[in-house]
Amino acid sequence: IRAIRFVRKPHKMFGTYVKPSRPRWMEGGWAWEDGLHAEWKFFGAKSGRLAAGDPYSPQTIPGKPPYNLRSMVVPRPGHVWVSGDLDQVELKIYVALSGCKNYIQMFRDGWDPHGMLAEMAFKHRYTGANGYVDPRTGRKPKKGSVADRLRDLVKRVVYGLAYGAGVP
Repeated sequence: IRAIRFVRKPHKMFGTYVKPSRPRWMEGGWAWEDGLHAEWKFFGAKSGRLAAGDPYSPQTIPGKPPYNLRSMVVPRPGHVWVSGDLDQVELKIYVALSGCKNYIQMFRDGWDPHGMLAEMAFKHRYTGANGYVDPRTGRKPKKGSVADRLRDLVKRVVYGLAYGAGVP
């Protein structure tokens, strides 16, 4: 099984990222000088969130060893990459529209709102859980810890309510 995984992963990376990136002029499409562009779709995902594709979503390109494929994509001479992080932007928009003063204050103070709600919902089960980090620091619990799983549950409920999810 280890040998199969050893071969499968690079093959998957090649088929997902390298092969679709070949110059489209070979297929009568855009010239290579035009660069590599993704198609951004507003409300492209079933959840209503922004999605990208064609040839693939640029934020999914692996950037860590051993498959650092992002290093293959470089800006044209005289240009630079611009990157942005829309950290919790949807939640911030919902909070602003709702006018919830407590939530707005959490964001202003730099607190982790999902951690704060987990603390309110689970009380000592959260604060005494393995991996707990005080949400007032703005930091998140250690990945995979009990506290992380409780925080993730709260986060799913919050976004589920925002996107109109129902009971399964």
